[in-house]
Order: sequence, then structure tokens, then C-alpha cells
Amino acid sequence: MKLEKREITLNEYDSLWDMRLCAENLLTLYARASVCLLRKETRSRVKTSLSELLEVVYTLTDLLNRDE
Repeated sequence: MKLEKREITLNEYDSLWDMRLCAENLLTLYARASVCLLRKETRSRVKTSLSELLEVVYTLTDLLNRDE
């Protein structure tokens, strides 16, 4: 069996798509963890992080839609 050396390239769209998927997964994790938070300071930080992450998701979505 002959092994081929393939060149794998990742274009900008694929990179943005992967970043958005990672951000969406992180949003899910934040949401699941948020129901278990007891300290007010931690809740505040998670709420801030969720907001910032949503802005990242919106930006990535806009960049992905720009290419269509």
C-alpha cells in the first residue's frame, strides 16, 4: 500500500467556521455551569464572559455571511 503525501489547506472560511463552533461550544458550557454557581462574584464574571463571547459569535457570523 502506497502512502500519499497530501497537502491539506485550511481556507479562511473554514477557520472562521471552526472558531464559531468552538465559541458556540463554550457558550453551552457557560450556560450549563451557570446554574451551579453559588458566589455572586463568579456569577457576575460568567455573565460578563457570556456577553463578550456572544459578541465574538456575532462577529464571526457576520464575517462568515460576508463571504456568501
